[in-house]
Amino acid sequence: VDPPSKRWIGGILVGFPYQAYGCQLSMMARVIIALQKQSNALLESPTGSGKTLSLLCASLAWQEDELKNREAAPVAKVEIPEDTIVIESSDEEKIDPQQAKVRVCWSDDDDFQALPVHQFTKQKENKRKNAEESPVSKRAKKEHLEASTPPKKSTPKKGSFPDVPSTPPPPPKKKREYPVRIFYTTRTHSQISKAVKELQKTEYRPIMSILGSRKHYCVHPKISKLTNKDSECVQLLESNPTCAYSKNVDKLVNYSELYPGGSYETWDIEDLVALGKRNTACPFFSARKLSRRAHLVFCPYQYLLDPGIRKSSKISLENSVVIFDEAHNIEDVCRDVASLDTTIESLNTALKDLEKLEDKIPKTLYPLVSSLQILVAWLNRTQTTISGSSNTHQWSGEFVLGILEEVPLNSTNWSTEDKKVEKAWATISADGIEVPGSCQMLLKKLWYILSLMFEDNMKYANDFRLFFFSFLLFFSSSIGSPLDQMLLKKL
Repeated sequence: VDPPSKRWIGGILVGFPYQAYGCQLSMMARVIIALQKQSNALLESPTGSGKTLSLLCASLAWQEDELKNREAAPVAKVEIPEDTIVIESSDEEKIDPQQAKVRVCWSDDDDFQALPVHQFTKQKENKRKNAEESPVSKRAKKEHLEASTPPKKSTPKKGSFPDVPSTPPPPPKKKREYPVRIFYTTRTHSQISKAVKELQKTEYRPIMSILGSRKHYCVHPKISKLTNKDSECVQLLESNPTCAYSKNVDKLVNYSELYPGGSYETWDIEDLVALGKRNTACPFFSARKLSRRAHLVFCPYQYLLDPGIRKSSKISLENSVVIFDEAHNIEDVCRDVASLDTTIESLNTALKDLEKLEDKIPKTLYPLVSSLQILVAWLNRTQTTISGSSNTHQWSGEFVLGILEEVPLNSTNWSTEDKKVEKAWATISADGIEVPGSCQMLLKKLWYILSLMFEDNMKYANDFRLFFFSFLLFFSSSIGSPLDQMLLKKL
């Protein structure tokens, strides 16, 4: 195995677990350029070229440098040339200077070519050293270490909790700009596992968290065995706020072994699940809470692209770096985020749930309730008229909005009605009104899609289609039962 390599790239000392290839150096250089300029970067690298490792090392090295200098004395910014970035070896390395000092060429024809150069500078390194040696910088560094040090580490038996406070450490008295949080997003949870394994190869050990679904995290003895874990969990917490698993969240969040230096400093979903099972603590809510103090957060795309998930997870992208790995999948994910796939049976069940709560639900929620009632009534009528014909039918987005004018709901009053509905959900939450979880999720998703269709005076309405499928589900007895499905889809 090649020895670890350290390179100065754009004034940042980047640690890499192997001798870096030219394409890896180029990738890291472009990442650092984008971070220093606070700009977007669209990067492509061949399969198997160490793309994930390059992304992690470059971004974490930059973050580490930022954390050291955030509260240091102001240093004059050194402009980076548009067409050149200097990559140097660290003083610790003893390698051929011609191999260590390269200039990354920025032309479109040779993205991953590295050519030797004979002149380079350590100006940015010297400026950083001067800043770090200043009294102001030393005092700031001491304050930073005191503020960001995780709970004291004990030496318990692996998998058991030490005697740690059950409440999180008090927040800092003043709002600080750090940590600069990095969100590393992938399409699936399995891809997150691969990224975590790449992180384990590096020298970097940031405070980390992995956001995932209840499907992967739930350890409740009853809920974990159910199909619809999300709605069942919501209902359980509404009826039993003192759930033993959610009660122990802080204990798991403060577990010192999950922090740098601990035996689980780079952990995966399976690790947190195992800890949750052993100690009756909810990994799902623990991961969410950990993400608010983490420097590196892994999550699927949906956690950032779906406004509903982002809001419920309390994710703020302020002062954050967002990395979309395998970004060619984003279009499909965005399309799914703006689509609703449900059955008439589910819609009718939601209406029945709302009828039971009619006296408790705020009147300001009626625009949404009426929209659901009118849509379901139309679907029931349509189901009768099209029986025996083709199994698939579709209607334009404008046609669907035309149906909802009966509410009345249109582009003129949408903004007012939207505020009413938002206020209604706030009242429901504040008053502790128990709306079934599945009903809540369906209603909120339907309203979100309608908001997209009404946006900019219905500019995007016909980007949507309403599909209706009628088909048979066959069981082992060969007896068919009809299932009607509605799909309101973004094209």
